[in-house]
Amino acid sequence: MLKERLKTARKRKGLTQVECAVLADIRFARYSDYERGLKEPTQEIICKLESVLEVKPGWLTSIND
Repeated sequence: MLKERLKTARKRKGLTQVECAVLADIRFARYSDYERGLKEPTQEIICKLESVLEVKPGWLTSIND
C-alpha cells in the first residue's frame, strides 16, 4: 500500500524519485527502497514525505482514502 501511494503522490507532484528524496532530505537509494516496498520508513520519514508530497497526514499509510 505505502509503495503505491508514494509513487502516485510523487507523480501527481511531477517529481522524480531523486527530487523527492532531496526534498525529504533522505538518500535516493533509501527512497527507492521505500517505493519498491523493500524497506519501511520510520514515522519521522513518513511525516517528511507527506509534507513534501502535500498529502494529508496518515494518507501514505492508511488503508482508507
